[in-house]
Amino acid sequence: MVLSPPPLVTHRRVEFAHTDAAGILHFSTYYLFMESVEAELFRLLGFDLLWEEDGHWHGFPRLDSSCAFQRPLHFGDLVRVELTIPELTTSRIAFACSFFKESGRRCANGRMVTTCATRLPSGKLTGRDMPPALFNALQSWRVPSAPQSDPHPLTPSA
Repeated sequence: MVLSPPPLVTHRRVEFAHTDAAGILHFSTYYLFMESVEAELFRLLGFDLLWEEDGHWHGFPRLDSSCAFQRPLHFGDLVRVELTIPELTTSRIAFACSFFKESGRRCANGRMVTTCATRLPSGKLTGRDMPPALFNALQSWRVPSAPQSDPHPLTPSA
């Protein structure tokens, strides 16, 4: 499989259920969109976010997440979500997501840090290295982070 170079770009339509009473995309939906594009990257690379091996479940619980909002998205908007990996180790992945309106105006920047872990029979999570094939596949998606700036973050949406 040949993928285009980073970023991974997906598009999502803002549905009514994603919005607050004013028709503005609810802040929690940005996290849903970030997880969705993360899962898409894993699918495209041929891996699962959660898998069973040697009688144990393995996956990528979140260590940290944040989202900085610059301008609102509204019901009906088509949102472009761009995912890159600014930091990668054998056990951790930092994802960066940028959200854009159809006009190309940036609306938000999100970040999510995950770690590879095994769920023990007791339910406790313990850290581990991710499978080497997955690490190697993700390496090609690592893009050093660049500062994001927007001279007018609170200007009316386009």
